[in-house]
Amino acid sequence: MNKKLCVLTALLLVFGAAGAFSIGIGVQGGYDSTIPGNFAITIKPDSLLTFAGNYYAGSDHLALGVSLDYWLDNWQITGPLYWFVGLGIGGLFDFGDELGVQLAGRIPIGLNSFFLNRRIELYAQFVPRIGAQFVPAISFVPFGFEGAAGVRFWFGY
Repeated sequence: MNKKLCVLTALLLVFGAAGAFSIGIGVQGGYDSTIPGNFAITIKPDSLLTFAGNYYAGSDHLALGVSLDYWLDNWQITGPLYWFVGLGIGGLFDFGDELGVQLAGRIPIGLNSFFLNRRIELYAQFVPRIGAQFVPAISFVPFGFEGAAGVRFWFGY
């Protein structure tokens, strides 16, 4: 009987926590100062973390990127309009004639807005960055920037 009670309690805790948790999943398109034209899938838990996986369509060969940003906050301007600033890290894997691997520090700055009871989020961001290339040789990567706009659909509220 105690095992059944423990299992039932654990299930209630898991489903109760899942109801309190939300996640935003979406797409964005943008511009990068080094490889113009990118498309990304974004995932944002209801915390201040944002993840993205990028495909750089403007490249003449396969180039993929990843980013992890921490928003310092998401301040309300008025009504449904908010602004954010954060710190993050990004990586680029360039599969050209030689493999290129870059890491960069990022500062995402942007506007976002929620609609339909916070089920849909529209956003635009500008992201200055600076970093280094590690493959094929270690070198400094000059200042660059990204710009993107996208939509996220929120689940779990």
